[in-house]
Amino acid sequence: MWKLPTGVLSAAAVALFAAAVWSQDVAGPTGSKRSARPEKPPAARGAPTTRPSPAPGPRRRRRFKPLTEEQEKEVLDYLKGKRPDYYKRVLEYRQSDTRRYHRAIGSMWQFISWTKRMPKKLREAYETLQKTDIDMWRLAREIQGTKDATAKQNLQRRLRKLGTQRFDARHTILEYRLKHMEDQIEQLKGELKDRLTRRKALIEESIERFLEGAAHRARSTTRPASPPSRGRKPPFEGEPPRGPRD
Repeated sequence: MWKLPTGVLSAAAVALFAAAVWSQDVAGPTGSKRSARPEKPPAARGAPTTRPSPAPGPRRRRRFKPLTEEQEKEVLDYLKGKRPDYYKRVLEYRQSDTRRYHRAIGSMWQFISWTKRMPKKLREAYETLQKTDIDMWRLAREIQGTKDATAKQNLQRRLRKLGTQRFDARHTILEYRLKHMEDQIEQLKGELKDRLTRRKALIEESIERFLEGAAHRARSTTRPASPPSRGRKPPFEGEPPRGPRD
């Protein structure tokens, strides 16, 4: 059964690709990235977590290993089929800025290779979350620069529609995470039940392990003690033997 990862790769993959795409426009006409970034922009993330996520936009640049020709083709085919607007932008990067190009396809490869292991419904939810994060950020910036009231209302309607899609996608992700946690709880309940049925045997095993360790320690004291290796402290007197936890 597929298990939902709880690491940070999803957040990194979404945020890194978003950063690679956003970085083309964040600087603005003055060329100042700091002045163009709003004080509290919306959060960009992909991991199912309730903690506040870092703000979107350019972050510390991360180096990616060069992709193989097959991996690069898979990324470009993915963008061409699902995100033709960003496919065109990435191709422009390949001609104008190879560093940004490799950063964009490298982060996108992480996202693709991570989500391809997921059930279809969950994979589609992450793809929707990635798309809406980027598009909502762009629309929000466009709204801030629009003076016409009618145009601003139209942009706000589009933003609300994307916000609804984003909510549904994130809700699906959280449902999968909850199901994964419920499965873990059921597994732990089974392990606890098994321990109770084997209670006497586990107690005897732990006693035997300590006795064997003590006997081994007694035998070793009859021989000249070898000096401890450099950087390691000698064991404390009476230190219990190490072994697997019962």
